Amino acid sequence: MRNPILLMLLALVGAWIAQPFIARAQPHPCDPPNIIPREVCGFDTFYGSPPRQIPSGWTAFVLSGDLTFMQDIDTFWGAPALRMWSNGGTFKAGIYTQVRVTPGAGYRAAVFWAAPNAPDTFGRQLGIDPTGGTDPTAPTVVWGRMHWGPGRILSHDPPDPVDIDVKARAQSDVITVFFLTDHNRSTGDNFIFHGLPRPLPVPSL
Repeated sequence: MRNPILLMLLALVGAWIAQPFIARAQPHPCDPPNIIPREVCGFDTFYGSPPRQIPSGWTAFVLSGDLTFMQDIDTFWGAPALRMWSNGGTFKAGIYTQVRVTPGAGYRAAVFWAAPNAPDTFGRQLGIDPTGGTDPTAPTVVWGRMHWGPGRILSHDPPDPVDIDVKARAQSDVITVFFLTDHNRSTGDNFIFHGLPRPLPVPSL
């Protein structure tokens, strides 16, 4: 029998979007105005194998510690999900993707579901490099706030504190969207799941 807690967590997952600052109806989370291609947005396929099994169109980065990136089953969406986990270890790591944009235009990155099993031990943060760089430690990366603790849905209207959305104005025809997870304290077998995104109406930058 499957673990019911695991199934619940698999249903509460999310990914990233970067979209122009235009409020429009969106029939599917990965359709326009979301500018991340649907097959990349939806984690439709993965490449590699654990401990480095990554959604297609994304690249993993590890700043400290060690962990496993792997495909898991999102039973709620009926699609794959990314699991980042470690048993007894700590890590600061994440994934990023690059997307084509209009230079000078404003963009917003948001994450819908990001579900850890020990939320107080997982910091979650979004970043955009408006120059298209791929180094998460570069000074060009614009980082949103880091959220610790409960909050599976991490994109809310202000002034809700459980929100890690980040905005930036493109300085190139490519921007890079980062999702960083800071797991600085272990309580044992700890993991976080990510899957599909949700678009949000956004104001002009």
